[in-house]
Amino acid sequence: MGHEVTAAMKVEIRNSNDVKQSIEVLAGQTRRIAAKGARRIELTDVETELGPLQVDLRRVGGDLVVSLQEAGAELIIEGFYDEDAPPELVGLGPDGQYYQYVPQDGELSSYASNLSDGGHAMQVLSGQPSGAAVGVFAAQPILGLLGVGALGAGALDGGASAPQPPDAPGDTKIHDTDGDGNPNATGTGQPGNTITVKAPDGQTFTGVVDSSGNWDINLPGVSPKTGTYSSTSTDGNGNTSTPATTGVDGTTDITAPPTPGNPQVHDTDGDGNPNMTGTGEPGSTIKVTTPDGQTFTGVVDGSGNWDVNLPGVSPKTGTYTATST
Repeated sequence: MGHEVTAAMKVEIRNSNDVKQSIEVLAGQTRRIAAKGARRIELTDVETELGPLQVDLRRVGGDLVVSLQEAGAELIIEGFYDEDAPPELVGLGPDGQYYQYVPQDGELSSYASNLSDGGHAMQVLSGQPSGAAVGVFAAQPILGLLGVGALGAGALDGGASAPQPPDAPGDTKIHDTDGDGNPNATGTGQPGNTITVKAPDGQTFTGVVDSSGNWDINLPGVSPKTGTYSSTSTDGNGNTSTPATTGVDGTTDITAPPTPGNPQVHDTDGDGNPNMTGTGEPGSTIKVTTPDGQTFTGVVDGSGNWDVNLPGVSPKTGTYTATST
């Protein structure tokens, strides 16, 4: 009689909470699935009917390789790194909830979505439920719920320590930066992070921090405009900051200043460079864009005048624009 090979791991690929595909990976076998369209991938140890306590992840190009080393079973998730939002890897805990896998070494670079090509990292089943952002509470591995058992106490050494959430948005202000009559929320943050702004009427708006660390989100249709605005920052791993709040009352000026008046381009100081001059609301910041795409700033003085020197402009001919903030 031939030797019967038993299944080591069951894999279910889910999309919108429906089972899209279900396969079994035999001991010593390699199976392939596609990441495209998958929301989450559930891993089950056939013997325990729970999520494997530990899995080894390895990136090979655009694919993610998931290994159960003891059983020699291997799952290749093709196109994992080609997805804008790669599916999450989860396993069933003893309490009937699904939990995310997190790096045993606790390094941000060891998360599945952050592995560099050729890199690998051991993952443990976290105490963070599936679908929740991995935050500081993911530091407690589910191993502690199951007991150390055959893994030995050493399996907990260096257990997963989840990354800290990003800093709250800084320098937050509510003002009309584009003159469209709607308030804008502006501030600073980590480039690439997503900023979510909640207006006093409960509406939410999102934007992305630019490469210079600034963000500006238009808030159309907010009513009332007075009240408390809150903003949070979310990084690429789904970690969300504490909120920063900004209050607007009836005395807060959130109206954009008038368009700069009487704009002229001429050399006012004889240095050979053009200057742009005009009038505006005292204290407002004037931003000048030159024909070659350069930008220069100045401030309207107490008399309502401004004069911005424009060195190095080439060509000097073309259209100059000025805005007031």
